[in-house]
Amino acid sequence: MKALKAITIGNYHRRITGWIHQRKEGQLSALLQTRIDQRLQLYGLCKPFEFDRKIRPISTCVNKYKHHELRELLMYYQYPVFYDIVKKEDLINVMRLQHAWLLIGGSSTKPIPSEDTKEAREAIGTYIKELIELKIPIRSMTHASYHIPDDVDNMQCAAERNATWMFESVQSIHRVALKTGNKPCEQIRNRFIERFKYHHPTTTDGKIMDSHVLFEIEVAKAAQIQNKQQVVVEFKVGKKKENPTTTVTLPTFKISNKLFKKIVS
Repeated sequence: MKALKAITIGNYHRRITGWIHQRKEGQLSALLQTRIDQRLQLYGLCKPFEFDRKIRPISTCVNKYKHHELRELLMYYQYPVFYDIVKKEDLINVMRLQHAWLLIGGSSTKPIPSEDTKEAREAIGTYIKELIELKIPIRSMTHASYHIPDDVDNMQCAAERNATWMFESVQSIHRVALKTGNKPCEQIRNRFIERFKYHHPTTTDGKIMDSHVLFEIEVAKAAQIQNKQQVVVEFKVGKKKENPTTTVTLPTFKISNKLFKKIVS
């Protein structure tokens, strides 16, 4: 189970979406939503320079929030941003998610103390009970979040350590292999057989290189790694207002949204 996403997307995102769009879940007025946007813009100027991404305006982009925006809002911004705007009981309710995650979150390989997992379980349980009192619908991910402390106890490591991030890069291989919805397992099996039987060259993420351009890119990348050199990438955007050309220049190649060609040395 992706524990962090159960908290951020399964619970937190649904709660703040209710504040923006759902009248029965404490929808905020346009004026209050504007105040939240202003606070996000202000605190965005005060964030550490290591945080290279900004949180978009909540009034217009809450449905488009990515995982990093939800995590940043949950862990760092939510109290100063929502204080004195949302109802006190609603703010206390979502703060319980932050409380639980501060106790069992992180990517430490060391076991989390049983007192912390017990307190996190109580915080999430109270969060769910308050949702029922506030007449907010209970969803499957809401229930799943209650078992995250159990996973932390069973796996003897922090919650983010239990996530399946390492497997997400493999999904692209399967998506490329599946051409139709008919017999997906057989399709993936055939692609792997073709790759090993005919020794097709593959990229670092396992995709079959079906052009000489991809092959030469992988060769250039391997040479850079072997020589322990930094890959210098230059971004350029054309001046045309309509359909501007964006160009990315690598040591031996130039990539643009118009064409892809090798630089003549």
